[in-house]
Amino acid sequence: MVEIKTGSSVDAIREAGRVVAQALTAVREAAGVGVGLRELDEAAREVLRAAGGGRYLALPELSPGVGARPLSRRHLHLHQ
Repeated sequence: MVEIKTGSSVDAIREAGRVVAQALTAVREAAGVGVGLRELDEAAREVLRAAGGGRYLALPELSPGVGARPLSRRHLHLHQ
């Protein structure tokens, strides 16, 4: 089944794409020799927070000494 998106849905999806692109750009600019995953994670989080992402996503923290790990559905908490 194909779900037809409304104009406002398309606008929201477009804005989310812009924010993700900005987060990826921030990570790419922060990346370099000797830069840890925590610094890259924080670069992305800053962009998401600035865009108001904190209202909708509870971003998982990195575990000390473990580094980044793949996100599972239980890590993402969407708030209505």
